[in-house]
Amino acid sequence: MLPFRGDPPAVLGLRGGRLSAASLADLIWPALALVLIFEGLLPMIAPAAWRRLSAEMLRLQDGQIRFFGMLCVLAGLLFWWLLA
Repeated sequence: MLPFRGDPPAVLGLRGGRLSAASLADLIWPALALVLIFEGLLPMIAPAAWRRLSAEMLRLQDGQIRFFGMLCVLAGLLFWWLLA
């Protein structure tokens, strides 16, 4: 369960200041849809640039990839916290 700061909107189906399982699913599916949309934009618009970026990623060290992954997770958590 995810606690909210302040007064959460009643639209989310909150019970006692926490998200119910149904409302959490209602948030995850649209979020996944947005991820798929944004992930698909570059290969759709500029496939050559996407191929070049993919080839460059193969040359990165494991530590560099982990650091980038950590930054993405932290940015996602920050956005989640700001929006909650």
